[in-house]
Amino acid sequence: MTILLSLTGEQAIPNLIPFWQAREYLSAAFVVSERTEPIAWQLSRAIKVDPDLHQLQVLPPITVQPYDLQTVRGILTRWITQRQQAGQNVVMNITGGTKVMTMAAVQAVHDTGVPMLYVCTEENQIITYRSDGTEISREAIRVNITAAQYMAAHGLEISDNPQFDPAAGPESHPPKAGDDLEQEVFQKLCDAHCFDDVRKNVFIRKPVPGGWVRNELDIMVVRNGRMAVGSCKSRKKTVSSFDLNRYLYELFSLSSRESAGIYCGKALILASDVAVHTSLDRARTMKVRVIRGADLERIAEIFMEISQ
Repeated sequence: MTILLSLTGEQAIPNLIPFWQAREYLSAAFVVSERTEPIAWQLSRAIKVDPDLHQLQVLPPITVQPYDLQTVRGILTRWITQRQQAGQNVVMNITGGTKVMTMAAVQAVHDTGVPMLYVCTEENQIITYRSDGTEISREAIRVNITAAQYMAAHGLEISDNPQFDPAAGPESHPPKAGDDLEQEVFQKLCDAHCFDDVRKNVFIRKPVPGGWVRNELDIMVVRNGRMAVGSCKSRKKTVSSFDLNRYLYELFSLSSRESAGIYCGKALILASDVAVHTSLDRARTMKVRVIRGADLERIAEIFMEISQ
């Protein structure tokens, strides 16, 4: 049995990519600080409902002090040694956690002789190392997951209707000004055949103390374990500074823990004849791509860019 022991950070997806990529791991264990322990429980819940990962055994999280190098090293070395004595193999995923936790993990790997890996999303690779730090291999990340799997990793549910009732079917609402643009974008993204999942009119919710935080997303795509979302606005011929800032904040807030905590590419999509009478510097600062005019014809290409 091979256990993947992962340092847990605030971004959930790098902890799951190795499991989606390879079927060699039978168990998962997460090394957490007090701050990231909720992320580990969130990942555990996601694994249990994931159609590709539900067979994994999730071991209790290992809680450490994130800035006490020698203590963390000792805890990890003892944990790995116990598993080795039981005849189990361990691989260390050093992608998450604090820098001090990473240094401690590398030392524990050296102490025990187990391999380690790093999920390099910037280069779309999983890099595997021997315990002495020499490189074993680089493997391109190739995973095929749905929007529901991606959202579950972030502790979110998705649905076609605001009741989150599978029996209710897709939401039916009165026609609104952005419907035609939304359908056009959705169709172009589907026709491109370069995404693993394309969704429109998606409702999302996240449990918080006392209730739920809810959002609605016009467009959502997933490609190779990366997500991009789009908000379609087509009501006005001119977008004022006030309107633009409001639209941008709606998208930007999806990254906040209080709203959704989704780490993904974001696009504000405007009709081709909409004039934007304001600077787009704020959009660039907030890492939101504004798509309008002729860019609508290459929207699939743009969504591929922002989902990388």
